[in-house]
Amino acid sequence: MKRLHQTLKENLALYGVTFAYILCIVSVVYGVCKLGAPSSWPLMNTSSQEEDYSLFFSVAVAMSALGFLLIVLTYGNILNLKRLHKHTQGLYTDMQQKMLAIEASSDGIAILDAQGQYTYMNKAHAYLYGFGDAGELLGKKWSHLYTQKRITFFMGEVFPSLEKNGRWSGLSFGRKKDGGEFPQEVSLTRLDSGGLICIVRDVSEKAQKDKIMRMIKLAVEAAEDGIAITDAENRVLFMNRSFLKIHGLDPYEREKYIYTDWRDLYNDKGKEHINSHVLPTTILKGIWNGTILVGRKDGSVFHADASLTRLQDGVTIGVIRDVSARIDAEKERADLKEKLFYSQKTEAIGRITNGMVKDFGEITSKIDSILEETIKTMNVSPELLTALVQIETETSKATDIVDQLLAFSSNKEAKDGSINLSKVISNMQNNFSQFLPDNISMVADVKISPALAAVNEDQLNTILESLIRNAVEAMGDSMGKIAVTLRDWDRSLCGLRRKIIIDDNGERVPESATRYVKPKGGQPHMVYAGNLQCEHGYIQLSLQDTGPGIMPEILSNVFDPFFTTKVGRGRAGLGLSTVHGIMMAVSGAVIIETVPGEGAGIHLFFPRWKR
Repeated sequence: MKRLHQTLKENLALYGVTFAYILCIVSVVYGVCKLGAPSSWPLMNTSSQEEDYSLFFSVAVAMSALGFLLIVLTYGNILNLKRLHKHTQGLYTDMQQKMLAIEASSDGIAILDAQGQYTYMNKAHAYLYGFGDAGELLGKKWSHLYTQKRITFFMGEVFPSLEKNGRWSGLSFGRKKDGGEFPQEVSLTRLDSGGLICIVRDVSEKAQKDKIMRMIKLAVEAAEDGIAITDAENRVLFMNRSFLKIHGLDPYEREKYIYTDWRDLYNDKGKEHINSHVLPTTILKGIWNGTILVGRKDGSVFHADASLTRLQDGVTIGVIRDVSARIDAEKERADLKEKLFYSQKTEAIGRITNGMVKDFGEITSKIDSILEETIKTMNVSPELLTALVQIETETSKATDIVDQLLAFSSNKEAKDGSINLSKVISNMQNNFSQFLPDNISMVADVKISPALAAVNEDQLNTILESLIRNAVEAMGDSMGKIAVTLRDWDRSLCGLRRKIIIDDNGERVPESATRYVKPKGGQPHMVYAGNLQCEHGYIQLSLQDTGPGIMPEILSNVFDPFFTTKVGRGRAGLGLSTVHGIMMAVSGAVIIETVPGEGAGIHLFFPRWKR
């Protein structure tokens, strides 16, 4: 408007100059007429001819200069008029384009007067409310398009804010022509005239997406799997409740960990694994997954299935599941499988040998009786007597084998019971002296009394006899010693490794499994079987000999039935197998430690008897 006003002022000035120019032309015409007019014309009469010419020349020059100025001004006026026309045309074109844009907009745009009546609206505005033509709403008030509840909201909250700030935007619900409501974003701007510019957008699709996102968030929050999202700098953006619980954290302190480095949730060993393996693989391949043993900062550990997925912007989505129960179940199944295999193997051997052993026992018993009767009643030569005594000795060995086979095949039929180990071990030298040759001594050290263990007397005697026989045969004719120690069990003592304690690192040793452990840094070779549980009490009975020890390559086979290295020495290879079977039957454990050339130690862990 200012530009138009200035243009009009310039045009008025130009019109004044034009008027002056016209006056000048009239003056020139007058002069010309005077020079050529008859002297009889009153107005044309001059004093002299020379004055007339001088006057004419002056007027002509003045009029020419004034005409030139007029031409320049007239040309400038024409240019201004052209610019004015062009500007006016541009404004009109711009207004048309804006109106076309408003009409083509998917947002509803409307203008209301000071009384709240629609004076203009585009087609989209009418369509949003279910009307086919904007004309149906022109002249009607805005309240026609809202329910009473929404009207109250606008009157009580929106208009006071609009009056104060001049504009308002927010969410509401509009009412369609058919009475149904739809969610909308509304933007209101107050005009100087008191009217309003109203812009409305249907957010039904957005609201539906928001609803789905809320449902997804609730589902993520309720998931048993731990879910976390981190940015490109490894800072936590989100973590659900399960993620916090799995890591031993308080779900109510979630905000405490937002924007912190997620690697700080793990101990030093876990961080090292993440930095050296997990993150490089995730960055290189975009994904990583695996089953790992996770160490929390408090020192506890758990088995977990974890996966990381890296997006293009560096954001990483992590999912973790505590699978300790599954791992335990898998190990338990493996334990049962191994136990079943061992049971089936020993049962098959027992079935085959049981009947044969009884018959063979009767035969050896008859032979022994006949030999004894022959030696007593018959007068035999010294040579024959020597032969008969040798036959009796070999028969005695056969009887021992029969006893071992009977003990092996009858393990499953053993009855529950208890015995005071301290009393048995204190008298051990007297009770088992018949198995000790003169070159081997036995010492007993009882550190606990009483020591009531969950094993019956027959089982204990079978175990001790088998172990003493093995030790004696291992030491042979050399001078040797068997040291027997009875004590309350201690996880820090020899033979006990952290990996066989059920709750130290989450691993569970299968009940009947045999495990060989390779030595580290001068430690002895070790093989163990059984299952020690920290919440249970055990009594530890150890036998240590000074023999040559057990060769490492056969350690994993020492509990197998009929396995023996004493071929031709009258042994059936059932001693340690029988010990193993009894210890498994009483829910105990057995550990064998050996250093080649330095002897072997056998440690038995008997469960304490519960009254």
